[in-house]
Amino acid sequence: MGLREIKKRRVRDQIIESAIALFRERGFDATPVREIAAAAEISDATFFNYFATKDAVLSSWVHALLEPDAAAFASADAYRSLRPPLRGWVRDLARRIEEDRELMVAAWSRLRVVATPSGSAARAGEAGASPLVAAFREAQGRGEVRADLPAEQLARLLRAALACSAGEWLCGESGAADSGSLDRCLLQSLDLVLDGGRKRHERVRMGAAKGRPAPAPASPASRW
Repeated sequence: MGLREIKKRRVRDQIIESAIALFRERGFDATPVREIAAAAEISDATFFNYFATKDAVLSSWVHALLEPDAAAFASADAYRSLRPPLRGWVRDLARRIEEDRELMVAAWSRLRVVATPSGSAARAGEAGASPLVAAFREAQGRGEVRADLPAEQLARLLRAALACSAGEWLCGESGAADSGSLDRCLLQSLDLVLDGGRKRHERVRMGAAKGRPAPAPASPASRW
């Protein structure tokens, strides 16, 4: 990125950081835009150059949670499988949501469907800048994931599944909160997306790692 883009990214990140800190301290409804702007050391007008509403700030924050960084997939090559690092990231996501539950409930109850970013975030993902998209693309190259769908679409499907499961669990819809821990609910969504890309009744198998044979498919009883 050029210096202009770097500066814009820093300002945007500072707005989000300041807003989230205030939302945690005072609550979403009790935090006006002018106080977010003051905390970020910008004018109200500058705030609106970046975000149309407070909800847009909250949406950007949630989108960032649903996009793992590249470090999350550092072990993918060792395992020769996308599933283990994705399960580790999903477990971390569940922990972060539970630790910040009050604000997460506010976010999901307002945003409802939060899995599809818009604007520059969407364009960056489509351009392959998304680590999740890159990880799916590499898994396709290994023959682990079906290649007849774009990696971008697979990443969107996973984000949507995780967002919907988290939202139902947080907001107590469809009995989701009574079906088990958030960790379990999100892992179920992950496995549904990954296994749904294979033949019927065929579970995705981990590839051989460092000369060891791949383990047999897990039975339903040992899946978790």
